[in-house]
Amino acid sequence: MSIYVKDLFQLDIFKKFKIVAGQKGLNRRLEAAQVLDFEFVDDYKDKRAIMFDKNSFVLSSLLFAKGDETILMEAMKNLVDFGISAFAYKNVIYKQLPKEIIDFADNNNLPILEFQDEDAYFEDIIFSIMNLLKADSNISLIEEKIKEIINQELSKEEIESRIDAMNPNLQNKIQTFYVEIGDEKKVMNLLLSFNPPEKLESRCIFSKYKKDILFIFSTDKEDRNLQHKLEDTLFYLGLKKDDFKIAMSEVHEDRSKIKMALEEAVQAAIVGKIENKKVIKYEEIGIYQILLPEIKSTYLQKYMKRYLNSILNINEGESDLIKTAVQYVLAGGDLNAASNRLFCHKNTVRYRVNKIHELIDPQSNKMEFFEHLDVAIKIYLLNEYMN
Repeated sequence: MSIYVKDLFQLDIFKKFKIVAGQKGLNRRLEAAQVLDFEFVDDYKDKRAIMFDKNSFVLSSLLFAKGDETILMEAMKNLVDFGISAFAYKNVIYKQLPKEIIDFADNNNLPILEFQDEDAYFEDIIFSIMNLLKADSNISLIEEKIKEIINQELSKEEIESRIDAMNPNLQNKIQTFYVEIGDEKKVMNLLLSFNPPEKLESRCIFSKYKKDILFIFSTDKEDRNLQHKLEDTLFYLGLKKDDFKIAMSEVHEDRSKIKMALEEAVQAAIVGKIENKKVIKYEEIGIYQILLPEIKSTYLQKYMKRYLNSILNINEGESDLIKTAVQYVLAGGDLNAASNRLFCHKNTVRYRVNKIHELIDPQSNKMEFFEHLDVAIKIYLLNEYMN
């Protein structure tokens, strides 16, 4: 991820800062924070290019340009050439910037922020920005470690080294929870502002995962219920449990099983989306436990395509057959439930199901037909949701 100029306004110290120019540049990326003092007096002329980093946030009192607006204009032009992301000034020397400077910043989409002497000290502003950048880096680092554990075949020692990099205090008994947020920027804002109590944070790993959040809770207690830790965490994040879809892994007695715990939570989350369940446990996902790890298997894909071919490749007027097959399977073969899902009369659904049976599996009885259809449709749905 990245921190942008607009993200600074989530920090308390920036609440009173005023944007006076360059509104269109608030999406510029930030990588550093620096102070401009006397770098634009003649003695520093040959050193300026190495004094300001690209994508930096530059602060100044503008003392160097007191009584000389031409020096101020020269400084702005140089800062734009250096590629800084934003400029902020304390309105002590200049209560209001010259119109020429405002127009120049607007034309170059360089955000200029104004603050008063009592609003903040330079060192506090720098400290706040650098902390934000560090937190962003830590979030990205942890997500990278999580993805490595999920996607790579690591030895036990390699897994332990990654756990130690994320949280060496993680206890042996672990459980993973997947909270569906669906908004990458919201996830970043939540985690950047997250300040849990030390007792909660010390034995947990909180990670951004794509557009959602993964929580890994641990304990050394015999009590296997770790759900209360999730509820506590959501409270400190300012979130309500009932507002989000939550998937959870089984409890594992050895933290080196973290790959399994992560995979279980991610897989349960996928099934939760397919079946539109608010809360879902890995142990409840049934045959998906077999299908998900092998979803890319040529044999599974071949079976699904061959079995459903007759209703996947049909005339536009009969395209409702695959939709009916999906809802019939998700309803567990219950015609009443399927009719409610499809907003159709039960007899209409029955007619369509019989037609599907006739088209794709006429030699089977009803029980065999549903068993075969159930597997094929679930492979089909996994393809849809995982792509």
